[in-house]
Amino acid sequence: LANPSAMLVFGLSENSLGRPLSQAISNQALLMAVSSAVDSPYYVAEIPVKDKTFQATVTPLEGLGKVIAMQDITHLKELDRMKSDFVDTISHDLRQPLTYVKSYAELTRDEGPLTKAQRSYLDRIVAAADEMRGLIEALLAFAKVRTGFELEMAPCDLAQVIEKVSNLYREQAQGKGLAFSVELGEIPLMVWGNCTWLRSAIANLVDNAVKFTSKGGVTIRAYRDADWVRVEVEDTGRGVPAQYVERIFDRFVKLGDEKGYGMGLAIVKSIVNAHGGKLGVRSEPGKGSLFWFTVKAYLKSRPEKANKSAKEGGR
Repeated sequence: LANPSAMLVFGLSENSLGRPLSQAISNQALLMAVSSAVDSPYYVAEIPVKDKTFQATVTPLEGLGKVIAMQDITHLKELDRMKSDFVDTISHDLRQPLTYVKSYAELTRDEGPLTKAQRSYLDRIVAAADEMRGLIEALLAFAKVRTGFELEMAPCDLAQVIEKVSNLYREQAQGKGLAFSVELGEIPLMVWGNCTWLRSAIANLVDNAVKFTSKGGVTIRAYRDADWVRVEVEDTGRGVPAQYVERIFDRFVKLGDEKGYGMGLAIVKSIVNAHGGKLGVRSEPGKGSLFWFTVKAYLKSRPEKANKSAKEGGR
């Protein structure tokens, strides 16, 4: 069944009604979304159709099939693209002036002689320049991964990636008196993806877990789940307040007086999306959080094309 709007969008005729979806519609993104809507109450995906983009929500109905509701978000995508282009341009243009500000402030501070107050002022200038540069680097990283730039896909041993990340954060966690553990379902744990960006995604999750946990511990898990590999980072920290859960992966979202730029989880989301996976969080304030994402397991039958872009895949 299809309403007139859907028939117009996909060029369906009366003869198409009553046929299996895969025979009536050739849009692979929509077919992929429908096949993916099995383990949750609904599944949301972006569906390109000619020169338009739709947001499709697929809802399984027990005993009946699946309902697909589509909304034209072409204008929203264009606004988002314009905003991203603006942020990218401004970020690039700010890098050099900030370098000059920091360099000359450091030179002035080191050359002296200065009063205690003057040195304090220069220290603040250097700290502010570092903070601004950190924000710019986060924005550029977000823009890079979101556009798929340099996201070349290849077989990747996620066990090795997790080992490198754990080596970076184990000492920091233990220095806070936290337990730090890694649980791997199998070794090697091969996925089809970009090792560099997957490492960045896991590192962002672990960094947050260690940062916002004052007692208890942090655990990294990874294991096969059918044709996917699921990665989990669990902590016993302060948790995510209910009002933030829905927006926690959006840009510039910070919890209360949290320091930082609110970009880390947005970068994680973009990396996971680029790999065609899913992500989510389960949290209880005061008891801790479990952040997770999935990435496609590497199958030997999968073509090993190192220059394959993440944009060509999708779940």
